[in-house]
Amino acid sequence: MRRCATPRRRSLRSDLHRISGQAGDLSARADAALHEIVRSDPALAIGAAAGLGFLLGGGVPRGAVTVLLGVGTRMAGSWLQDLVLETLQDKEQES
Repeated sequence: MRRCATPRRRSLRSDLHRISGQAGDLSARADAALHEIVRSDPALAIGAAAGLGFLLGGGVPRGAVTVLLGVGTRMAGSWLQDLVLETLQDKEQES
């Protein structure tokens, strides 16, 4: 069995080192973004963190989540419909 020559042999150690470096870069960028969000709107950051902790802690029953997602989807659909209709009316008036 013959192997193809590659310009650089890969090894598990080199792959893990590369992935570790990328994870460090990603972590630093996420940290900088979170710091910026907290500086610009601390109340929003605290509310989002509390809400996420509540959800991850199992604080909302599955049925309630289903109802909230259903209502939110209908509200978003209605909002998008209104936005599209307003855009079409504006284009008709311009013509």
